[in-house]
Amino acid sequence: MNTSRTLHIGRIDSVVRRRLRALGLGLALSMAVVAPARAAVDIANVPLFTTSNVPGNLLFVPSVEWPTITSVASLGDYDVSRIYIGYFSAGKCYQYSYSATEANRHFYPVRNTADRTCTGANEWSGNFLNWAATQTIDPFRMVLTGGYRVRDTPTETWLEKANHTGQGGTGIYPNRRIPASGNNSTMLQGATPFSHNWMRMRIQGLGNKMRFRLNDDDVDASVTAYNPGAAVLTTRAYEVSIRVKVCDSAASGGVESNCRPYSQGWKPEGTIQQYWRNLRYGVFGYLNEGQTSRDGGVLRSRIKTVGPVIPGGVVEANNPNKEWDPVTGVLVRNPNPADATDTSSAHGISILDSGVINYLNKFGQMTSQNHKSYDPVSELYYAAIRYLKNQGNVAEYTNMTGTAVDRSNMADGFPVITNWGDPIQAWCQPNVILGIGDIYTWTDKNLPGNGVMTNEPATPGAVSSDATVNVVTRTQDVATIEGIAINTPFTGRDNSAYMAGLAYDAHTRDIRPDLTGGKTTVSTYWVDVLEAQSLEGMERNQFALAAKYGGFRVPDGFDPDTHAGPLPDAWWHSNGETLTPFGSRGAGQAAFLRPDNFFTAGEADAMVLGLTQAFESIINEVESSSTSAATSAAILQTNTLLFVAGFRSGDWTGMLTANDIDQSSGALTGVAWDAEAVLRVRLPSSRNFYTRASDTGSGTLSGIALNPTTDWLSLSNAQRDALNRRPDGTIDGLGQSRINWLRGVEGGDPSFRSRTDSVTSEVRLLGDIVNSNPQFAGKRDFGYSLLSGLGASYTTFRTTPGSDYQNRPDVIYVGANDGLLHAFRSTDGTEIFAYMPSELLLPESGNTSARITTLMSTNYSHRYFMDGTVAVGDAHAASWVGGTSGWKTVLVGSMGSGGRTVFALDVTAPQNFGTGSVLWEFKDPDLGYGVGQPTIARMRNGEWAAVFGNGYNSDNHRAMLFIVRLSDGQLLAKIDTGVGDAVTSNGLATPKVTDWPGLDLSARYIYAGDLQGNMWRFDVSSIDPNQWDSAANRGVLFQALDSGGVPQSITARPEVALNPNDPNSLMVLFGTGSYFRNLDGGNNQVQSLYGIIDANGVAVTGRNQLVQQTITYQGIQTFGTETHTVREMSANAIGADKGWYLDLIYAGNAMGERVISSPTFPSGQIQDRIRFSTLIPDPDPCGTGRTGFIMDIMLGSGGQASFPVFDLNNDGQFDAGDTSSGTNYGGFGGGGGEQIIDIRDRNQNVDHLYGGQDRLGAGRNNAGPANRQSWRQLR
Repeated sequence: MNTSRTLHIGRIDSVVRRRLRALGLGLALSMAVVAPARAAVDIANVPLFTTSNVPGNLLFVPSVEWPTITSVASLGDYDVSRIYIGYFSAGKCYQYSYSATEANRHFYPVRNTADRTCTGANEWSGNFLNWAATQTIDPFRMVLTGGYRVRDTPTETWLEKANHTGQGGTGIYPNRRIPASGNNSTMLQGATPFSHNWMRMRIQGLGNKMRFRLNDDDVDASVTAYNPGAAVLTTRAYEVSIRVKVCDSAASGGVESNCRPYSQGWKPEGTIQQYWRNLRYGVFGYLNEGQTSRDGGVLRSRIKTVGPVIPGGVVEANNPNKEWDPVTGVLVRNPNPADATDTSSAHGISILDSGVINYLNKFGQMTSQNHKSYDPVSELYYAAIRYLKNQGNVAEYTNMTGTAVDRSNMADGFPVITNWGDPIQAWCQPNVILGIGDIYTWTDKNLPGNGVMTNEPATPGAVSSDATVNVVTRTQDVATIEGIAINTPFTGRDNSAYMAGLAYDAHTRDIRPDLTGGKTTVSTYWVDVLEAQSLEGMERNQFALAAKYGGFRVPDGFDPDTHAGPLPDAWWHSNGETLTPFGSRGAGQAAFLRPDNFFTAGEADAMVLGLTQAFESIINEVESSSTSAATSAAILQTNTLLFVAGFRSGDWTGMLTANDIDQSSGALTGVAWDAEAVLRVRLPSSRNFYTRASDTGSGTLSGIALNPTTDWLSLSNAQRDALNRRPDGTIDGLGQSRINWLRGVEGGDPSFRSRTDSVTSEVRLLGDIVNSNPQFAGKRDFGYSLLSGLGASYTTFRTTPGSDYQNRPDVIYVGANDGLLHAFRSTDGTEIFAYMPSELLLPESGNTSARITTLMSTNYSHRYFMDGTVAVGDAHAASWVGGTSGWKTVLVGSMGSGGRTVFALDVTAPQNFGTGSVLWEFKDPDLGYGVGQPTIARMRNGEWAAVFGNGYNSDNHRAMLFIVRLSDGQLLAKIDTGVGDAVTSNGLATPKVTDWPGLDLSARYIYAGDLQGNMWRFDVSSIDPNQWDSAANRGVLFQALDSGGVPQSITARPEVALNPNDPNSLMVLFGTGSYFRNLDGGNNQVQSLYGIIDANGVAVTGRNQLVQQTITYQGIQTFGTETHTVREMSANAIGADKGWYLDLIYAGNAMGERVISSPTFPSGQIQDRIRFSTLIPDPDPCGTGRTGFIMDIMLGSGGQASFPVFDLNNDGQFDAGDTSSGTNYGGFGGGGGEQIIDIRDRNQNVDHLYGGQDRLGAGRNNAGPANRQSWRQLR
């Protein structure tokens, strides 16, 4: 390899259309954990250009009959050492409030308890009450919705256990005893207010109550309501109502972990509320009818958005069918009144409730009828598939006869929807069915293709005429592939396993051929509640089969009609679990690998775990399958190599390659090296990892090696404790294994996700690279030899033969969302070292596990960790951290959206990087997320500093500029603009530093934009740092507002140049727009390009002081053999105006075009033009994600150049062949908002332009050498 060549860096699109189904522990076992309330600036967790504008469809299919509702949730005798799950908090003590009105009786929390015992006056243990009074359906409701609310006001919330009808008797909910046998007054007193020897309880048949008696087994004699104010006798049985007050912020123990704040109080919420922006929800269920002659399933709530607004768009529309009040959090009883009215009118009954959350909370609660008997699950599943296929309701499934009372009982208080409508909005929309139930189903064979039935009604015409699927054929396909026999009946009760065939068909074939663009499929997830506490093997478990064949990774070209061999394990099993059948019905059957989409839930804690794992997997699938493009910007140029960074959104892995460039055409000709491939063959133990030991994530403590064998004890106590915990906070002692995983060791524990590609079997160790632009660090001369007093020493530093500087390799530095800043040798891609900010080894607020732990979880859903762009520069200090002095090469980095730390490393000799090379980490309450690339600058006081904006979601939500001394990380100045608050949150973007007009390599002015459209000017020309943050030295040069007066956010670094019309002033050049917040993707606000004249800091007060340029033409033109979408701009003279602007809109069509990267200058010394790269979100939800334009306009006026600026016919010349009848064009379609890379062709008047994966075109360069003037070199 030619090691003398110079280098360029870019980024590549890489779309991996695979769906993750990683599984893992998603919440603590004390209550359902959901995400914290959204921050003021709603930063997206995934790149917006990988995310479809259409949320996924999640259709709940609860195949619930009475055992799932009335069974005991937690088996075994009471054990205080075990945490039990339910509506009560296991770590709280409660008292009981008696009232003469039964509806007012309830438990309420009084304090926390570390050991789950409660011995205070009238105290009950929440852990005991969960064990004693929780039915199987209660944790189901808790995880999904937060629980069944019976009192729901703005200030108060009570949850109530499920109604127990008595079905199943004591066989499935026994009358329990504490202690299990004998006498134990200590145990009883720790669980209840009583000091007796023992207590007997009854739940079955008592509705919402629990009955108990002390020192006696007869719980049915002399029953009275329990009143804690009255004496309790052993001659009576007592009843308590199992209701509990939750989310009480005034309680001494605080609110439970699944409570979320609203205007007047807190509300318990579940995964439905947590992911309402990602998913639309619907529910199918059964009619509540206890006979086998009822086929199919019923749509109870059509698929819809349940949240307060319809997601997407700059102004999100109010959701008329929202299921909770966005101000109070109170659930809406009837969010779909039209469906309720339709059912009421059609059947002569009164339906007052509707909605997804309400149905899941209240089915079986609304009437006095027994719960559903007999569950035809395959027919229920078929009805759900029909809905997604837009085939319409089967009338026989929903007809209701008998008296009005009979019909009301069948409806169970909720709509029976018959006019379904089409639930799918776009062909690429992920569609998921999540079911729950027991495998001992009944009479479910009345399906398309089957003609052999027993105890079934006549086949409905809509079913027999359905030619889209043959259940017998498809189920036989499953049997053939699995290598088993699937009989019918399957396991008795005239049931079938046809749902497995249906799932396979819907997962591998296009269910919506009427939708053009691509294949629409369905994924199936199922939770087996393990009736009779038995797990049966794969051959007898239709749920496991449906989850496997309805959830495997379908490779390109897969044909379900011809595939006959076994599915490779890697297609459907990545969780590492083997399930061994057990119980009276499963013992002795063969063990089997757990399909990734199959979960078991035999007890309450397993129910919580299974549902949480399912939901996390669904979110992973929705996020990754929404991907249609993955690209980002390049940043650094040289002559002969282009470094290309990117990511695969299918598994959130990254890539960094070095690519050869053809010297004549500028095309990429091949990969010189691939960093991921180089990492793959390296021993994990040989990698050089570093961090800092810290309890705070800030300071100048020395770095440490991140080696689990030799340096584990060097980490702080807080870091080791956090690493020893799972994401839910459970201590597992796997901290050292987690470090090994980070270093590249696969395995380590089944709870760690695999990074081995299921198709290629290659291990992918590099995390996704999204917003961290790679930086090439060679031996650049920063011009400091011109400095008085230091110039000679700088020359010596750079030129001394054999010095660390001279011997150091050229390096590519890039951050990845594996939490690491990587240093790769530019000649061959070898990783020299990697650094992890200590913040990632500490817990986030409200958690106890290390932030980086979530990266390893099998249920990993994308997050940013090390996502910032670094700056590398030379600097001098009289005293560096560690006591050295003189010149160093320093790297300053931010974590971007991954954290709130800025750090500095000594990279003078990266080949010798060690613990002493870690200089400092900086944190501050006013430092937020999304801090851009810092600038390393020499200040007027002679000290070098790191200069950076504060990003977003800082504690005070204001825009601020930080100036931090480079030598030791001490704050020199924090300049508060005063703009922003919690309601209108603000933050400062990446600043531009210039030494104009002194041109002495010392910073004088700093420019940076904020979310309110302000372009700030900071005067730091004083040699006294105390003056830098004075009010007189900061101000708004200009506020960018659209034509309607709405602020235009500025999120990219501006550029500055001498004003061509007045060399005594500067032109500040920038574009507006934002593309990192969840709302940005649908924001079509008109954004603009600006050039603002800075004449001694005099503010430009509005657009009326600027000359307007416009896009006068946009269309498709052909130039020789090349075709482009081109733009022509106006060329209005600037005159006495104080700058210019150009709105990014043509012919009144607002496309949401914006600028999110810094403008660039054509190469060459003369600066009279400026280039912008714009981004246009693709309006097609199934499209490429984003497009854009490359704009090249006159710097002084913002107008069209009078000569060709693009080589549109690709002949290496800029002439009439690049025009249309003499018309010049200042823009052409290309890129997607990335910063433009220009590679100057020394043999032609050409800049090769790159925007990511390949050459976009060629632009005209400027006269003079390709170097930059000193005042533009401050970085």
